[in-house]
Amino acid sequence: MMGYIKRINFLKGVINAMKLSNPVERVVAAQLLSKNSVSTNNSASTNITTQIHQKTVAKYNRELRAELFHSNREANKDGVRQRLSSSNIKDEDLDAILKYNRNIQEKIAENMLSMTSTMKEHALAASAIIKKDIGMLEMSDKLTDVNSINLKKESLKLEEHTNSKWRCWVWLMIAFVLIVFFNMVLFMKVTRKKI
Repeated sequence: MMGYIKRINFLKGVINAMKLSNPVERVVAAQLLSKNSVSTNNSASTNITTQIHQKTVAKYNRELRAELFHSNREANKDGVRQRLSSSNIKDEDLDAILKYNRNIQEKIAENMLSMTSTMKEHALAASAIIKKDIGMLEMSDKLTDVNSINLKKESLKLEEHTNSKWRCWVWLMIAFVLIVFFNMVLFMKVTRKKI
């Protein structure tokens, strides 16, 4: 709803600027429209608003140039162009517009410089972090290789150990059977029936 109200206010400003008779006032009003219109989240309406604003500013600038250079009026017969006395164009207004535009351009240039310096700082920081991460990945890859080799060795040892335990249990069982057998024989000799 707020975006709709802002767009309507923008269009009212365009219409009010169109009603002005002086081209300088129209240019100033059109430039002030960009300050008052706040972009909304809707990118399509923002693009349309931007296009309308750019076309209006371009149209008013052309009209201002035409009046300044009298391209839409015929030159006097002696070839000298003269300003119309009815126009309200003053040098101060033009100087103010030029100064305003120069200030805006300086601010934009300063913003661009600060943005490029911050982008450079961010790029350097990201580069350092990426290099550090790549180093850690290479180190962990080497550790993984070493661990896999150690794991293979240990699994072979474990397999041999489990096989040797099985053999050990077989020998223990044989020894137990022999001990039981000899004890039985000994018991039979000791407890022989006396006839």
